[in-house]
Amino acid sequence: MRDPVEADQIVPLAIGQRVDVEEISDRIGIEFPSPIPSIRAASTDGGTSFILLFGTEDGPYDHGIQPGEFTYIGLGTNGDQSTRIHGNSNLISAIDEPVPVFLFYKESAERDWQYRGQVSVLDYTTELRDGCERLVFRMEHQGSPAEERDEREKLPSNTTDAPTSSNEDLSLEDRYEKTIRNSTQAFYEGVKDAYNNCCAICGRQRMTPEGNPEVESAHIHPREDGGCHELQNGIALCRLHHWAFDNDWIGIREDYTIKVRDAPDIKGYDDFKHLEGQELYLPEDPELHPAKEFIRAKQRRQTLFDRE
Repeated sequence: MRDPVEADQIVPLAIGQRVDVEEISDRIGIEFPSPIPSIRAASTDGGTSFILLFGTEDGPYDHGIQPGEFTYIGLGTNGDQSTRIHGNSNLISAIDEPVPVFLFYKESAERDWQYRGQVSVLDYTTELRDGCERLVFRMEHQGSPAEERDEREKLPSNTTDAPTSSNEDLSLEDRYEKTIRNSTQAFYEGVKDAYNNCCAICGRQRMTPEGNPEVESAHIHPREDGGCHELQNGIALCRLHHWAFDNDWIGIREDYTIKVRDAPDIKGYDDFKHLEGQELYLPEDPELHPAKEFIRAKQRRQTLFDRE
């Protein structure tokens, strides 16, 4: 089991320090898709999970970030926000799980992001805003009076029949493993939700008689090659096209069109040749589209793109 790391080992920045995205990426050691997501779940080389939050003064939502307690709007700009989308689900898990959350904020007149330190996720509600359901997270800068009060409330009481949550019965190591499982499950469920259980290659949606989707969630940049559970690193594929994607029959270009291996003498080519140059079936929300960085990382692994 990996030992938890200190906050400054994850984000080696001083509170109040201003940095651009490139420096954040270099300091923390992770890549950011473009546009940068407001919620970025990641992990260290040692496997410790953490969450980065990015809030701006001028949108897409006014997060109202201030010292002490503040609110933060979840991920998703088109339609209702979902608790199952990777990012939102990570913040929900952080209410009870030992996952460090770090905040960056940028005012409208500033180019760089200001590091605001570590925050706690207290709870969340669903509110109707501009005709759509939004997830409103209540957060607090660590070390504020309310957080100290919460810590005191966690101390054992004199009563013997006080109920305890399941998380309180777990060791720190078991809670860490539970967090990893939750993150993995959120990715697979979130990708299917984002694509409405439809294959991004053929657009087909199939269900079992029990109503379970046939479509599968695939990593664009594979996990074994360092890929993450970021939703923008996911794509929904039917079983045939998942197999074809993993075995280098098909790939995706940065303009979201499909590339097919030119191998007419190999059995199977006729099943895929008609897909060449077709556009992917993508989520309605642009924030959920595959990130170009992950597409390029996948291309580097595919001999399919060796001549491009």
